[in-house]
Amino acid sequence: MAHPIIKKKGRTEMRNPAVFFFIYFIYALLCILYDLRTRTVPLGLHLIFLCPGLLSLCFHIQEGIERIPSEHMWMQPTGLEILTAPMQTSATPAFLAAFCAVLLPLLPGLIATLISRLSQESLGFGDALFLLISGLFLSMRAMLLLLFSGILVGFFISMLLLLYGRFRGRSMRGASFPWIPCTIPALSALLFSFFS
Repeated sequence: MAHPIIKKKGRTEMRNPAVFFFIYFIYALLCILYDLRTRTVPLGLHLIFLCPGLLSLCFHIQEGIERIPSEHMWMQPTGLEILTAPMQTSATPAFLAAFCAVLLPLLPGLIATLISRLSQESLGFGDALFLLISGLFLSMRAMLLLLFSGILVGFFISMLLLLYGRFRGRSMRGASFPWIPCTIPALSALLFSFFS
């Protein structure tokens, strides 16, 4: 984790990404509790955490740009560099590549939101918004872990419901369960890795 105090151009700037990390975990915890109790997450809760999420996104964009040496800021990759830097093309400066890399974690949430709307919320709109807000705080690797956890745990719960229905002689086709709590294993792993 980067040191919270970074010196730049003769002045000291306070940087504390841990603040965004804990804000996100408060958001995730509230979403889990609401989803478990009411099977829905209030839109207002998502909107409350949208502002710190956007600040987190701006921080990560600035952090990504600062890692690029100034002499490479507008440099165009040539030759083999185009093949070794998949985020860059001959028309993409280095800072735009970093910008796109930071925005990539928003993709799962945007796709989920689109699916939710097109499928008349067969995928819950609250779940899609949870992924979208999560993308403002988390890296792409963390988002993939979150998705993998949600899909895998959700699959196991679905199988258990089907087995229970077969054992009881009841159809479980219309059964549903809260999805956001399925991401608890991933959130636990992220919390553990943050403190380790």
